[in-house]
Amino acid sequence: LFATPKTHIFDWQVTTDLDKTYTNARLDVSVDVKNYTTLAKNDFFLRTTLFDAGKKVVKVLTSERFRLPASSGQTIRLSDEIINPDKWSAEFPNLYTLAIELISPEGEAIEVISGKIGFKETEIRNQVFYLNGVPVKLNGINSHMQHPALGHTMNEETIRKDMELFKQFNINCVRTSHYPPVIRYLELADEYG
Repeated sequence: LFATPKTHIFDWQVTTDLDKTYTNARLDVSVDVKNYTTLAKNDFFLRTTLFDAGKKVVKVLTSERFRLPASSGQTIRLSDEIINPDKWSAEFPNLYTLAIELISPEGEAIEVISGKIGFKETEIRNQVFYLNGVPVKLNGINSHMQHPALGHTMNEETIRKDMELFKQFNINCVRTSHYPPVIRYLELADEYG
């Protein structure tokens, strides 16, 4: 359980679209902001900061000021070009950190959230799967997310051990059975490639 401000970042989505040479990327950020109060909120804005693996600022995007009607919300979109980002792949799982701040009219950060993103382009051409323009053969397994002692509760240590075994045996995709895995499983899959 967690509590949020009455006006807060409800959801967010990122698309990283590489150009035709798989060199530069278009970073598109879509953020849903909701106002749960009975009063309209004016002059809020969003600031997103992209950090590389060394915590160096790569890009800062700031929205125009926006109005949130009472008991409502809206989607704010930010976009810019990222020059030659480190690409994400199974061999080089390069991840960036994206921080999103909801800023009040007074300039105070009301809420800050962050997540990891990777720059990659996936496509299927002539029945062949490509990642960043390189054909990839998928070697996969099924995962049922069960622990011998904890049941359906998977701890991070066990998930990491699974990921290391996957990499050791050249497994590069996982079918997570009939239910979604815990969020940490997906984060570690990004981290391990």
